[in-house]
Amino acid sequence: MKMISGAELQVGDTIGVWWDKHTKRDTVSELREYNGTYANDPKVFPFGARIARFVSDNGMTIPNDVTIELYYRNGIAQ
Repeated sequence: MKMISGAELQVGDTIGVWWDKHTKRDTVSELREYNGTYANDPKVFPFGARIARFVSDNGMTIPNDVTIELYYRNGIAQ
């Protein structure tokens, strides 16, 4: 496992998540810029954010400055 920032996240990355009770991991299937209510609020997302959709069909807003547990990138363990 490797730690990355939200800004480094890529489609296909498998990361640590809270909703999978067995593996605690899910794979990103889509990424798009967050342009919701707080997109331009420097107190909420000072470095921006993206919306991640996962293989499990869950979604999550990921600030670009948070730290994420990366388990696999391009099928290779990190």
